[in-house]
Amino acid sequence: MNSCFRVSLVGNLAVGKSTIVNGLKSIMDNCVFVLEDASKNLFLEDFYADMSKWGFHSQISSLAMITENFLSCNKEKIIIYDRGIDEIITFATMQFEHGNMNEKEFKLYKSLYDSILSMLPSVNLFIYCKCPVDISLERIKIRNRTFEQDIDISYLQEVNTYYEKWINTIDKDKVEIIDTSVEIDFEMIRSIILDHINKF
Repeated sequence: MNSCFRVSLVGNLAVGKSTIVNGLKSIMDNCVFVLEDASKNLFLEDFYADMSKWGFHSQISSLAMITENFLSCNKEKIIIYDRGIDEIITFATMQFEHGNMNEKEFKLYKSLYDSILSMLPSVNLFIYCKCPVDISLERIKIRNRTFEQDIDISYLQEVNTYYEKWINTIDKDKVEIIDTSVEIDFEMIRSIILDHINKF
């Protein structure tokens, strides 16, 4: 492999992306793992408190944070992202269509998103992590981030709907779907990644 291979773990809140990263760390060589750090979204806590007021701020902050993640790694052989930049359009679209971003805000967001995406290297493999929303909600309660505790199941269901629409726009040859409601088979995910690398 002469160039960098990028893997993006994508999916709803608390579907097991970080768990997969932590499970792969001990069994994959020549990898850099880029974890999503929610604390770097300066408006996330405000957003969950008042989505109508902070929707635009939170989405722009998320875009900046994840762009920085992509720019921080460009020489490694394999990079695995816990949440990638392509997928975050799902959250922005959802907030716009629910009235938490106005038309001008969404137009600006989309212009920035499209421009950034056009300049960044493409993701080679999307691993779409899926589990029932009741399991995601249970995991949210367990991980006990204060600002997430008022998230309800209807919100997670909505996010799932937007993810399904988005994933169907991605080239199917670049998508693998993983059921994260059961015990995660890290060796199987490793094999999936290596199979795609061999075809790269």
